[in-house]
Amino acid sequence: MAHALDLVRADLAERGGRSLVAAHCFAAGVDATPGVEREIRQGGLDVVPLAAFDGPDYVALGHIHGRQQLSERVRYAGAPLHYSFGEAGKPRGSWLVDLGAEGLSSVRWLDLPVPRALVTVKGRLDDLLTDDRYDAETEHWVRAEYTDPTPQPDPMRRLQARFPFCATVVHQPAETRPDDGDGYARRVRAARDDAEIIDAFLAHVREGEGATAAERDLIRDVLDARTVAEARA
Repeated sequence: MAHALDLVRADLAERGGRSLVAAHCFAAGVDATPGVEREIRQGGLDVVPLAAFDGPDYVALGHIHGRQQLSERVRYAGAPLHYSFGEAGKPRGSWLVDLGAEGLSSVRWLDLPVPRALVTVKGRLDDLLTDDRYDAETEHWVRAEYTDPTPQPDPMRRLQARFPFCATVVHQPAETRPDDGDGYARRVRAARDDAEIIDAFLAHVREGEGATAAERDLIRDVLDARTVAEARA
């Protein structure tokens, strides 16, 4: 990168005139969106010093998804659309740059419309599915975080019935128990039969909630059927 800019500066010194540089990189001082922009290197350099861009009248940078101004003449316009929920609410648009006879004259931001906003909704699954306060989010791209103590059946299908553009569902219990791997192992060792082993497993993965009465009946039926099948084999 530095060598390329040296060539640009040498050409400017020889020929003069206005100059604009476009580059794809991480520049020093940039605020990246965690987990969105990939690591990028020029040679062995992962961050380009801002001083490397001295000389040209304007530097238009790419790779960072969000609008950023590193100096009056070094800027990122960002991506035209939102590509992750971490970018929700950030403006989308472009810089309109006017280069006059003497170089940079003005820079003005032009907003682009966001056809479908990104939102995150959070609450118990039943509340997300029924509460009126989420009515305004039904036409947005939705990341749903449901806080029930235990995983719920088929949450994506159920949420998409209300939020057609639900793209991500995450189970984030409002309260979580400390890791009890030791206790789980003890319960498995102490179990008297397969039904108790299954109950210990369910309690381990469902924040302490073991099998319900209906689930215990189903587990017993399945285990009895397996015993009969093995006896007939």
